[in-house]
Amino acid sequence: DSGTWAKDTAARIARSLDEMSAELLAMVAELSDDFEGAPREDLLRRVMEAEFHCSSVHAEVLAQTAEIDVQLLFSALAKQDVRHKTMLEQALAS
Repeated sequence: DSGTWAKDTAARIARSLDEMSAELLAMVAELSDDFEGAPREDLLRRVMEAEFHCSSVHAEVLAQTAEIDVQLLFSALAKQDVRHKTMLEQALAS
């Protein structure tokens, strides 16, 4: 059925989402305690680390799947990752 993803693909994506979610929630918890006094550069670097992790997951899923709709989705996400990286690097440099 072209409207469904293979179970192993869905499971791999679910695991990756769980990992990313846990990482982002840990970052939110850490920053909520310290956000007011945290240096801007430190915050941007943390966001860049999270974005790098997300982009790695996108690239990994893209490389490991044969389903065309999954490839199209994660290809679009990978393109967004490049734009996010550029924006964060520019923000860090300014």
